[in-house]
Amino acid sequence: MKSRRRDRFPQGHQGMLQRVQSTIRRFGLLDGIRHVLVAVSGGSDSVALLLCLREWVRRSGLRLTIAHLNHGLRGAQAAADERHVRRLAKELNLPVVVGHARVTLRAKRRGWSLEMAARQARYEFLARAVRRVGADAVATGHTADDQAETLLLRLIRGAGPPGWGGVPPASVVQGARIIRPLIECRRAEIEAYLRRQEVGWREDQSNRDTAILRNRVRHELLPWLERAFHPKVRDVLAREARLAADENEWGEKLTSEALMRCRAPAGESEAGRHALAVARLQEEPPALRRRVLRRWLLEEGYPADEMNMDSLERIGELIRTCDGTRIEPLAGEYAARRVYGTLTLTRRKGEAATKSVWPRPLPIPGAVVIEAIGARFTARLGPGIVKERGKRPGAMPAQATISASRCKDGRLMVRPWRRGDRMKPFGLKGHRKIQDILTDEKVPRDMRGRVWVVACGEAIVWLPGYRVAADWAVPENECHRAVQLAVVPIPRQKTSRR
Repeated sequence: MKSRRRDRFPQGHQGMLQRVQSTIRRFGLLDGIRHVLVAVSGGSDSVALLLCLREWVRRSGLRLTIAHLNHGLRGAQAAADERHVRRLAKELNLPVVVGHARVTLRAKRRGWSLEMAARQARYEFLARAVRRVGADAVATGHTADDQAETLLLRLIRGAGPPGWGGVPPASVVQGARIIRPLIECRRAEIEAYLRRQEVGWREDQSNRDTAILRNRVRHELLPWLERAFHPKVRDVLAREARLAADENEWGEKLTSEALMRCRAPAGESEAGRHALAVARLQEEPPALRRRVLRRWLLEEGYPADEMNMDSLERIGELIRTCDGTRIEPLAGEYAARRVYGTLTLTRRKGEAATKSVWPRPLPIPGAVVIEAIGARFTARLGPGIVKERGKRPGAMPAQATISASRCKDGRLMVRPWRRGDRMKPFGLKGHRKIQDILTDEKVPRDMRGRVWVVACGEAIVWLPGYRVAADWAVPENECHRAVQLAVVPIPRQKTSRR
C-alpha cells in the first residue's frame, strides 16, 4: 500500500469531503455519537470512509476504532486484505478489531447463498464488536452507486414501493446503529480522491464475478443504461431511492395505524396477537393493505430478502377468494394460512425453519432484541428469586432467575430450540426433550418455531414461559445476588432514518 501521512486533505478534493460532511449534518449521523466503529474491508469505499471520518475527528474529537472481518472465502487474498487493514490502522494510529468467519460452512448449513451468509456474518461481527469496544455506532462505506444498484435489484425482484427506498443514511441492524456517510458519493470520485491522497486499496476479485446478480447489475446493466439511455442514470436512481424513502417514512405511520386495526381480536385464533382479521384487511385500500401485509410478514419473521410483490399478491388472493381453510405456499418453508376469518403465517416444516437463525449473545447486564419473534430478552444482576408460574412455553412476557455463579462458566446465548435439545426442568425428575415439553404443554405446531431458549453452550438454561433448568436454579446462599432474566414482546424494530 502506498501511503503518505498528510495533515490536510488536498484542495482539489475538498468537494467530496464537504459532501460527506453535509450528509453527516443533514441526516444527523453523528449527533450524540462519541465513538464510531468503522467497518473497513480494505476496498476503496471503506478506506475513503475511514479517511473522511479521520478528518472529522480532528474537528470534533470523535473516537474511531477500525473493524475488519475475514470471511475466509478467498484464502491468501483474504489474508492479504487483513494485513492491509492492520497496516492502515497502524499508520493512522487507530485501534483495530479483527474477526474471522467460516462463511462457506455457514451457507451450507443454512441453505443460504454465499452473499447472504457473508452479509449475515458481517453484521453479527459488527454487532459483537460495537459492544466489545463500547462504540455508539458503526460506519459502513455504502455509496450512491450501491444505492442505484440496490434499487435496480429490488425492482428486478419485485419488492414493491416499500422496497424502493434503497439503503438509508442510517438504520438499526441487530441492535446496532449503522451510519453511511458516503451514501451521496459516487465510487468514481472516491477512487479519484484516494489516488490523489496516494493511499492504496485492495480489489476484491469476487466483485467481478457476474454469476452474482449484483455484479451483473454493476458491470453489465448499469453501464448499458448509461450508454443507451442516460449518462447519469446512477444519480437518477439514487435520487429516486431517496424520494421513495421519504414517501415510505410518511407511509409508515399510516401502516402502523392500519396494522393495529387489522389485528385479530384476542381469542379468535390460536396464534393470538400474531393473526390478522381478514374482514378488516378487506376494508383497507389495496395499497395500504399491501403495506400492512408486508410489515406483518416481516414482524412474523418472514425473510426480508424473499419479500416481493408475488408473496403479497398470493396473500391478497387468499384474502379475496377464500372463505374456509386454505394454505398458500410462500418462499422457502413459509406459508400463509387462512382459517375462516383469520390469517396467520406458518412454517410448513414446523420448527425446522429456525435452524437457519444464528444464536445471539445475551450479556449480563444487557439485552438483545430478536426481531424474528418480536421479543426483547434482558439479563441483570439483582436480589431475590422470581418463580415462574409457567403459562406456556414461548409465552411472553416471562421472567425467571438463575444462579449468578453458574454464569461464570460461559456466556449466555438466546437461540431457537432445536431437535434433540434436552433440559432438566427445575422441580421435576429427570431430563426431558424440549419437543416433548412443547407437545405436552399443547403448543400449536405452527407456533413452535417461535419458541426461543436461553442457553449456555449446549445446555438449556431457561425455557421462557415454562421453567429454568434444575442445575441453574439459585441456591439459598445466592438469593442476594442472582441473574434476573426476562423476555417481553415488542413491535418489530423499525429502521431509523434521520
